[in-house]
Amino acid sequence: MTPLSIDEAITCTRASVGYVDNVAGKWFSVAANKPRRSDKGLLVEEARTNVLTNSAVQGAVLGSPGTLPTGWAFASTAGLTQTIVATGVENGVEYVDIRLSGTTTGDNIYLQMNGAHSAGLTAQRWQMSAFCKLVAGSLANVVGFGTIINEYTAALAFIQSDTFGFGASVPTSTLTRYVSSTLTSGGATTAYLLPYLWFPVTNGQAVDFTVRIGWPQFELGSFPTSPIRTTTVAVTRAADNNEVNFPELIVDENECTLFCDVTQLYSNAGGALWGTIFGWASDPGIGWHSYVIVVDQSDFPRAEGYSGQPSGIQIQNLLNSTVGTTRFKCAAAAEANNARAALDGVLSTLDSSCMMPVGTPTYLTVGYAPWDWDWFNGYIHKVRCLPRRATDAELQSMTE
Repeated sequence: MTPLSIDEAITCTRASVGYVDNVAGKWFSVAANKPRRSDKGLLVEEARTNVLTNSAVQGAVLGSPGTLPTGWAFASTAGLTQTIVATGVENGVEYVDIRLSGTTTGDNIYLQMNGAHSAGLTAQRWQMSAFCKLVAGSLANVVGFGTIINEYTAALAFIQSDTFGFGASVPTSTLTRYVSSTLTSGGATTAYLLPYLWFPVTNGQAVDFTVRIGWPQFELGSFPTSPIRTTTVAVTRAADNNEVNFPELIVDENECTLFCDVTQLYSNAGGALWGTIFGWASDPGIGWHSYVIVVDQSDFPRAEGYSGQPSGIQIQNLLNSTVGTTRFKCAAAAEANNARAALDGVLSTLDSSCMMPVGTPTYLTVGYAPWDWDWFNGYIHKVRCLPRRATDAELQSMTE
């Protein structure tokens, strides 16, 4: 039998272009309704919007001072001379190179990368990110690098600034995506936000450096997601909905084992949401699913039951406090009154009252749950279905 290609095996519904990177750090565009796959795995994310309207640095003109990309502006150059040195593409990322040179007459350089304020509300969580690189010169007398996000009222009256520093001696000579700490807008009357890249400098000193800036992004959410390219307006990347074809030929409603090898990119802050890695159901439209196998790194693997009609089994991961990159293996095996999960070789407690889904499987999803829409937000390297309940020893062995 000829193995199916990923496009034959999986139907992806994503009503927009998306981007994915490879192990070498290069970013590629993936057409709408195609799985975002590279040698790092299958990238699955929730929907997000980049409200910066020109992340692709369109409209830049070389010269001294030259012209910044459309919608970009320096709120302050600290008295330094601006020169637009180059535009281009590195690792798939469009960039503009900006030289700042001379003797400073102030303490801060502020670069605004949006022509208009973005609508926002009090207590929302936002992420600012950009690819940056030191191309030429040095960071002598440049004492830091970071982002500043200003909050404004509905009448555009300034409320406060939220500052996030990336530290001294950055950016480096390697193109790197820098992401601010999560901003929780704190102004009592916040209605608009405006982000800046920020370089604090020493007043009255010589400064000469060229910085490469590419694909800046400002998005509403509790963690950053992959780049969303914009040229003239804000752009929304739709969620990745990956569904395996012919689930009735792959899983058995009487007993099954689900395995996955994955990399968790971002935690769901506060544990408010779970990210589904792999799941199947006979009727995802029946409200609450009655049986869930949860893999929880804050409490080790465990199995939990819910009341109501059985409609699905899923493997989930919940990382309450981990932010960054965490690769792990997890599996869940179930049959009536006999279910157990394993995470990195550690077994959960036995669930001796497990109810199996009723009816022929009609949904088999990778990276999200069709019944409650929780996206994994990470890379899925390998998934496997077995039409039987694996032994506990097998669960441990396959996840070690």
